[in-house]
Amino acid sequence: MGKELYKTLFLKFLHHCPLRDVLLYSGDAEIVACGDEMTTYRLGKALMVVREFFKTIDEEDLVATRRDCENDGGEEAYMMKRGFW
Repeated sequence: MGKELYKTLFLKFLHHCPLRDVLLYSGDAEIVACGDEMTTYRLGKALMVVREFFKTIDEEDLVATRRDCENDGGEEAYMMKRGFW
């Protein structure tokens, strides 16, 4: 895959809670406040983390975990539950 495709995958799945967990835990993401709370990610190493992450999951996992995240009160609740916030 080319770099642009990785950026597309990266941006498409930023909302995916387990991926956010992986990026935040690995130190390749940081939370910044800018009016509303926003999450920004450093590209580069983070793209390698994303590539490895997607090697370990399939589409059903993506759908199921996203649905679980939404049912549990959204991403903030998901992250708090796992001790990130």
